[in-house]
Amino acid sequence: MVDPFGAVKGRAVTALLISAAITLVLAGMTAITVDLGAALDLFFGGLVVILPQWWLAHQLGSRRWAAKPALLAVAKYSLTGAGFAVLFALKQEVSGLAVITGAAMAIGVTPVAYHVKTRRISS
Repeated sequence: MVDPFGAVKGRAVTALLISAAITLVLAGMTAITVDLGAALDLFFGGLVVILPQWWLAHQLGSRRWAAKPALLAVAKYSLTGAGFAVLFALKQEVSGLAVITGAAMAIGVTPVAYHVKTRRISS
């Protein structure tokens, strides 16, 4: 059976991998220029956003969620919220600015990477 969402899933996962790689590079640059704590916070902030998006990408087209797209979105946002809660609860000192920067960067890079990937395929 052919997965009708296969191409979309592939592009979404590729965009998320690009986002994770950029997050890792920026965290490395932050570790060199600022400090390791801020770099880890930036990386974890990006990861908290990327992991639920990755989960969502793998759920696209599944029979389990086909009739419940709103519930799928609620689950994704709940996973993101839980990720932030765990991060702030477990890490002793957190740079909120670095966490939000990592999260915002991941939120912004992923759709841009998806668009670029889609555009390359169509041209």
